[in-house]
Amino acid sequence: MEILSKFLSFLSEKISSSIIYRICPLFICFIIRKFCNRPRTWLTASVEGKIIIFTGASDGIGKEAALQLVRDGAKVVFACRNKEKTESAIKELKNEKWEKNAFFIELDLSSFESVKKFVKTFKQNFQRLDILVNNAALVNQNYQLTQDGIEATLQTNTFSPMILTQLLRDYIQNSKGKVINVTGKIFYIFKREKEYFDNLKIGEYDFEKNNYSGIYQYSYSKLGNVFFTKYLNKKGINSTTLHPGVINTSLTRDMKGIFWFFFKIIRYPLFMLFSKSKYMGAQTILHLCYAENEEFQSGEYYEDNKITKLKDWVLNEDNLASFMEFSKKIIDFYGKGKDIRFTL
Repeated sequence: MEILSKFLSFLSEKISSSIIYRICPLFICFIIRKFCNRPRTWLTASVEGKIIIFTGASDGIGKEAALQLVRDGAKVVFACRNKEKTESAIKELKNEKWEKNAFFIELDLSSFESVKKFVKTFKQNFQRLDILVNNAALVNQNYQLTQDGIEATLQTNTFSPMILTQLLRDYIQNSKGKVINVTGKIFYIFKREKEYFDNLKIGEYDFEKNNYSGIYQYSYSKLGNVFFTKYLNKKGINSTTLHPGVINTSLTRDMKGIFWFFFKIIRYPLFMLFSKSKYMGAQTILHLCYAENEEFQSGEYYEDNKITKLKDWVLNEDNLASFMEFSKKIIDFYGKGKDIRFTL
């Protein structure tokens, strides 16, 4: 009996140790996921009846936020390229009343003509605009020019949203509306402002293929969103920009090489562990859509539902002026044949 008792005691100790060794890593992973997937917005301001344009709302955090806004009573225009994909997203509402408040208008941000057509169609169907969410983005690892002759990432992520906002300015200001630009922190890939501006070559950039880097182009475009937000604020248009966090979305679908290896291989399980879900990634966007008065500070940069200070070189007024001058030159030159000029 004594031998049996010792054996059972030994066995119990081993099993307990084994359980602890297995549970501890799972518990740690659970805590990390909870920490990364924070915070949720608890604002309760109503968006009932508000008219919202949401670019890139057919997938990812855009879809999550846009569908939630519809459920909360807003009339949301899904400004997207793919009709079939967008209509499939709208059907996820599974409620006839909600679906009537979700509208699809085609918008391809790689084309200035598409932007003009979208605005014309929107103004034919709506008399005001309460919120414009510039969310759509492209990470293009391969060198590509749009039909307008502009590098695809910069036009899609930066220049076309600028023209879209300009063409809707009267609607936004008449409604005392606001602009929300979704960006990120990837522009901190530039260690200092000189590195950024030396690469961009203000006023001389001609989108050559030599030394092309998809990540650098994406970084340029996201910094451009920050500069544009501050520019809008100077022009008296309520606007904010935000970093939604590291999100597990299809944004990286076109990546190749080392970046494909990182996002497709290493991210499982590391990227999955430290990234936010699409729903939680949409929270800061929703927070700013609901935010009113002092909760919506125009010209500021938000992260996790609160204002976050940017580095001094990003806030530098001379850098802002240089970037806007660069943008105007590019838009006016490549848009002149399509009656597109940056006049905001």
